[in-house]
Amino acid sequence: MKEQLTTAIINGDVNFLQDYFTQGGKLDKLRLTAPNGYGVSPVELVATSHIHHQGNAQIVSLIVKNSSEDVLAESFIRFSSEDDNTAEVKSLLEAGVPVDIMHQNRTALQRATGNRNLKMVHLLLTYGADPNKEGEYGTALKEAKSIRYEPAYLGMMESFLEGNPKSPFDFVNTDAIKSQLTDWLTAIHNFGKSNKDQKFYIIAIDGGRLSANSEEAFEATLKKYREDFTDSYREENEVQRLKFSAGDFSYHNIHEMKETTLDTNNLDYSFLEPLPNDARTKKELLTEGLLLNKELFKKELNTTDDFKVQIFNHTY
Repeated sequence: MKEQLTTAIINGDVNFLQDYFTQGGKLDKLRLTAPNGYGVSPVELVATSHIHHQGNAQIVSLIVKNSSEDVLAESFIRFSSEDDNTAEVKSLLEAGVPVDIMHQNRTALQRATGNRNLKMVHLLLTYGADPNKEGEYGTALKEAKSIRYEPAYLGMMESFLEGNPKSPFDFVNTDAIKSQLTDWLTAIHNFGKSNKDQKFYIIAIDGGRLSANSEEAFEATLKKYREDFTDSYREENEVQRLKFSAGDFSYHNIHEMKETTLDTNNLDYSFLEPLPNDARTKKELLTEGLLLNKELFKKELNTTDDFKVQIFNHTY
């Protein structure tokens, strides 16, 4: 039955689930196997399936309605710990999960603030999360006051409490973004000039570090892994993951790569223009800026036809 239930949730089979609950089927303490092989609660599976598979809002509502508060709270707050899960959290909120539901005496807003998840904090505030709600470590507002390097956390909470909601974009320092983008482009440009004898599958950049993987480094790593792990790295998906694993070639400190002949006077900053209801974060803006100006650094960088750029652990 667990396999049938899992399949129904993933494929959006409303009729099966309605029959399951009509016949007295229960969800509490059930662990189902997600497509990635991990064990998850039905609540986690239904939210993920709604976003990434063939699930739908009706099934999310069915699962939420038939789940205990403890399971809802645990799953909801687990999702809130990562900015990448905003779509799943929104799906559960739309299905009726209370935004300030508590698990282990913490709310999702407290967890998201503690984990420094700016987009998640904004989403939860938009759905009415209370910055002043007390939890195990105090309030989310108190935690936000301690995040001095990023004023958006406190600024957003205060703005929602005052009835004048603001988003992460309202706290963006455009000059700082331009400066960091220039450093990134300069570093990749210089890296390419210094490694003309290599052809690269991927360049990865994350804050102050640049890493890469070249054809030569990939072949050497693949050979070593196949020798060390005789049954591994034979399947195409394993080989592809290794190929686009930045770091096999080298690591570099971006701030040590300032010397350049790169002309940065013609950088395209159109990505900084505000959008309707703009809630983009600094990381998202930097990502857009680097991709928009990719041709500048590719002039000096030898790349493969399937070249990719990885920014803040997301590959493009």
